[in-house]
Amino acid sequence: MTTDLDPPALGDGRSDDTAAIQSALDQMHGLGGGPKVIYLPPGTYRITKTLVMPSSVSCQVVGHGGETRILWDGVASTAKNSPRMFLSNGSVMTRYTGIIWDGNDRAATGIHHQSEDRFENKILHEYEAFINFRDAGLAMGPATRFASSESVLRNCRFINCDTGVRIESFNYYNEVVEQCEFIDCRVGINCFKYGEVFARNCLFERSRASDIWAGESHGHSVRWCVSRGSKQFFAGRDTVMQGCRITDWTGDGAAIKVPRNRTKPILIIDNIFEKATSTTPPIAIGDPKLEVIAAGNADSAGNPIFEGGEGVLNLSAVDPSLGVSPESDQRFFDDSPRIPGKVFDAVRDFGAGGKDSTAAAQATIDAAAAHGNDAVAYFPPGRYRISQTLQVTGGNFFLAGTGYHSEFHWTGEPGGVAMNVHDCEDVVLREFHILGHTKPKAFIAIVHRGGSSKTAVTYDRLYLPKGWQPDSQEQVRGVVFKNLTERDHLRVLRINGSGQFQNCNYSNVFVNFWDGASPLVVEGDANGDSPLSILNVNCEQLVLRDGPNIVIGDLYVEQAKQSVFKVTGHSEANESQITIGAARMHAWEEARPFARFDGYKGQFSYFNPHVTVHDRGKKPFEFEITGNDPMTLLLAGLSSPDVTVQPAPTANVVLLQNRKLENSGSNRTEAAEAAINQFRTLGRRNLDVLRAGHN
Repeated sequence: MTTDLDPPALGDGRSDDTAAIQSALDQMHGLGGGPKVIYLPPGTYRITKTLVMPSSVSCQVVGHGGETRILWDGVASTAKNSPRMFLSNGSVMTRYTGIIWDGNDRAATGIHHQSEDRFENKILHEYEAFINFRDAGLAMGPATRFASSESVLRNCRFINCDTGVRIESFNYYNEVVEQCEFIDCRVGINCFKYGEVFARNCLFERSRASDIWAGESHGHSVRWCVSRGSKQFFAGRDTVMQGCRITDWTGDGAAIKVPRNRTKPILIIDNIFEKATSTTPPIAIGDPKLEVIAAGNADSAGNPIFEGGEGVLNLSAVDPSLGVSPESDQRFFDDSPRIPGKVFDAVRDFGAGGKDSTAAAQATIDAAAAHGNDAVAYFPPGRYRISQTLQVTGGNFFLAGTGYHSEFHWTGEPGGVAMNVHDCEDVVLREFHILGHTKPKAFIAIVHRGGSSKTAVTYDRLYLPKGWQPDSQEQVRGVVFKNLTERDHLRVLRINGSGQFQNCNYSNVFVNFWDGASPLVVEGDANGDSPLSILNVNCEQLVLRDGPNIVIGDLYVEQAKQSVFKVTGHSEANESQITIGAARMHAWEEARPFARFDGYKGQFSYFNPHVTVHDRGKKPFEFEITGNDPMTLLLAGLSSPDVTVQPAPTANVVLLQNRKLENSGSNRTEAAEAAINQFRTLGRRNLDVLRAGHN
């Protein structure tokens, strides 16, 4: 926190620091210019009124972890008064990290995202604690004028709150909650009224009502979570549930309750229930018409898994020993985050920021690489004109900015590459923006090539170009990963922009969140049995060429204007497996056919989409298959009647729990097992990455 404010923020636990912190927040107002980062050193900052983050873009509020506490000492929450510690009013791409928010058993809410100024998205909360709130630790909505979406809550703790996270309005979609802990709350996560949450790798302990409540939506998912001693684990609708371990729930009935009036089928696989005294099934299905696809679930007390559930398709032939779930004592919170060391400032130390910053930018990167020891090549907010490709190589350093306003602007030759990443060991690229020519648009932001020896690179919140290159180049403008081998370790925490994988081995590649709203291209031989593993994707089109293996947990597509799936060609050496879990599918009239397969050999599996028909004159979503190669199309849990399949003579179409479609196809069990095992591979890779601690 800057100390030249009047009054200064003291952080002594006695002084009122409200005015000083609010003064700093006010300076971040607007789209560009001015301060973009507030740092709160160790201390206890006492506030008495709500702090307001104004309408802004790509700001950061940073504390010192467990040593920075903001304490509410204002009015107490009553039936007529619900004080909030912090209100976000239209701050886009903002990052909050390293702060304890203490409601002092008086405040209603810790941080409230409720915008009247602009649509909020791409928010990150990490390494925060929300404790002692009478209502919610973190709330999103209800929407007054604008909603919030595509936010990530990672490595946060919610302790002694009525509700940990509350998402309560329409259009609050793609909200990710991962590696969080919910301790002694009434409800851990409450997502209702058409919100959407993807909860994974979370710990719940002693929830007094329920760990998770989920209302009707496009499709939630709950994966690889642990619950210990809560009243119940889950109550709600429209949810894929995979690999969770629920121990010693205290309620008299089921640990999972799915109420009546459900319309969309659900997938429930590999969940483990441990309660020695239980004599009732752990999952209660309240609607006899609900279609459920189930496999690999187990109850330690030997009870049947389902109570009710006449529509359950239990795939008992799917080998339960291959299921993946955490241990009952598993914790996911990362107590020892990797912290940048010595700072090499591109502006202060090397004079970047003039007409051409190429030399200064390269010198900054080289200095951090030479120093190692988690040094950071830091680019403050500003525009850095780059005319030649920057080389990112070396080990044990960060290349980081402050987010969207740390701009690398490509001014070199059309068709050039702004940044070349290669031969890197323990390198993190974080919080910067690459943009370039508008006429012509031909350039690539980042090319990342496989190394000659072991490499390890993490990408975290990069803002890259979207859309296609000219057809003559057949490249995307964001990031291209080329020729990664089994020696190359790649983790993408979040990339915003278009992307392409070319001829890669995916055994050590893992993607948490690809937020492109643009094409994602995967091409080349599967090059090994391990699939490209992605937890969730938000894009307009998925292009798969020449037989790659890929599994996506949650795919969200909205307002697509071209075929959502374009699958062409196949590998001569390996038969491809493509498995897609669909959170939402929405396309316009021109996106026909919805999915196109041409000369593809292998299995394409598509699970549980919420299909939205929009101005299509009741024309169906079409799966169009051409070519003479044998392929299997597995459609599982399609809820829409507006789906047709136009298969080639060699296509095998397998339907699971699709009452509105005519059942057909052969080798039903084998096709389902292959797809479910790919979801299991996604879980295994996810838990391996968490154990390795790559961040």
